[in-house]
Amino acid sequence: MDALERFRQLAAWLAETDIALLELRGPQFLLRLLRDGATDGRTDGWTDGSTDLEPAPAQPQPGTTIVAASTVGIVRHRHPLRDGPLAPPGARVERGQALVLLQIGQLLVQVSAPRDATVAGLLGQDGDAVGYGAPLIELRD
Repeated sequence: MDALERFRQLAAWLAETDIALLELRGPQFLLRLLRDGATDGRTDGWTDGSTDLEPAPAQPQPGTTIVAASTVGIVRHRHPLRDGPLAPPGARVERGQALVLLQIGQLLVQVSAPRDATVAGLLGQDGDAVGYGAPLIELRD
């Protein structure tokens, strides 16, 4: 089965459910399938069609690591009981150190540094709603 047939099968399965939007991400693609008639606000304003392919973000430079969301949630760069951001740009971080929090209701899920590095940039802004795999922090050697 080729890729087009697989997309058609996914679209057919989606049509048989009450799911309004299905989003699949891979290293080289982002695929959004929107069910016809699903424009009741559950799709964050996407009302333009049933299939939307976008190019994947550019690959990071050598020595750069993009830390991604481990779950869906709201980005929090500060712990509610502490002053200052967890990992501001330019800060040196150690493997396992908290970089950002993802808030799911009252739960805060820590996203940790995968290695010792320097925070090069914040890719997810405080308060952003993000999905699994969304880029949050850029680290450099």
